[in-house]
Amino acid sequence: MGWADKLKAALFGETKGFLDGEIIIPIPESVYIKELAKYTAISLIASAIALCEIVVYVKGKRVKNGDWYSLNVRPNPNESAPQFWHKVVEKMLSADKEKGALVFIQNGNLYCADEYNIREKRPFKMTGNLYDGVIVDDQQLNKIFTSRDVMIFKLEQFQGNLAVDLMYSDVSKIVTAAMSEYANENITRWKFKINAREAGSEEFQKQWQSKLQESVKKYVKGETQVFVEYDDRVLEPVDMKTGTSGKVSAGDNVQLINEVFELVGRAYHIPPGLMTAGNYNVQDLMDQLLTFCVDPPAEVIGKTLTGAYGEESFRDGNYYRVDTSKIKHFDIFSMAANVDKLISSGFASVNEVRQAADWDAAGDPEDPDNWLNQHILTKNYEKGGSPGEKQNDV
Repeated sequence: MGWADKLKAALFGETKGFLDGEIIIPIPESVYIKELAKYTAISLIASAIALCEIVVYVKGKRVKNGDWYSLNVRPNPNESAPQFWHKVVEKMLSADKEKGALVFIQNGNLYCADEYNIREKRPFKMTGNLYDGVIVDDQQLNKIFTSRDVMIFKLEQFQGNLAVDLMYSDVSKIVTAAMSEYANENITRWKFKINAREAGSEEFQKQWQSKLQESVKKYVKGETQVFVEYDDRVLEPVDMKTGTSGKVSAGDNVQLINEVFELVGRAYHIPPGLMTAGNYNVQDLMDQLLTFCVDPPAEVIGKTLTGAYGEESFRDGNYYRVDTSKIKHFDIFSMAANVDKLISSGFASVNEVRQAADWDAAGDPEDPDNWLNQHILTKNYEKGGSPGEKQNDV
């Protein structure tokens, strides 16, 4: 079910045609604008997280084991990892203040619930809350879960979507009024002139109802190109434009919609310019996006995955981290000088830099004798600040 279908179902239930005995209720355009803005904001953050690698550490070392495969390639038979994490982040950002994204393991596979209920809150019990009504792909599980059985990925109590709904209650009135005024200002109205004596006759009323009214409608809608006029009958457009300033133009409507997108973006901490086209420094925007939008849910994902296996496992050096460094696009030519500094200062090996730039490692990345895996210093850098010590040279 798409986001627009979810909106319809949430507001009005499953709508059917008149033949099914149900009434279709039109949804105001202002509601669609808000939902589109929310979808844009949530999808932007979720898509960024879906690009990240979930790094797995076992005894303090990065590994690519079965856990890594499930978290980064295919968590279950029906979803790829990007699809799965996009769904998880979407649930995190759109859930109400008491819920988040509920993830559980079944038959060795990871699943994110589409819907679930908090059956019982138990903050002081070791097994935590109880959850039921878990639905995945329209399939409901007949099972009661404890907090030990699931992972709840949840952000702050005051969710962004709640803030948007509260803020937009008044803004929607402005949007609706602006659209209505624009439509009224730009619609072409017509008047049908006839003889006053004829207008009152019963014969004309019958003729109008049976033939003339339909032909006028088709002509006005552009379905026909010719309208036949008879003596004393004239169809002509009416100029309703007053020519006064302050009327709503198409540009005004676009600007108003952009402001709605910017407003919604603020609720999700998205910097101005990423929600709409604008003259901004993209590099600065990406830095802000990573800091305020991507890092918080990424931190929650890493800590929630780590916490699911307990303190003892963490003490043994087993934990998870979301690597957000690959969200930015790397231009190998523009970063050449920085690459040189990273390697020559000993901060990173050649292969570590290649992997950070999404390039394959050269040679065996696990071979300690491969010089591309070694951290080296040039003569420009002194170990421990002692100028007399001999340094490695490359």
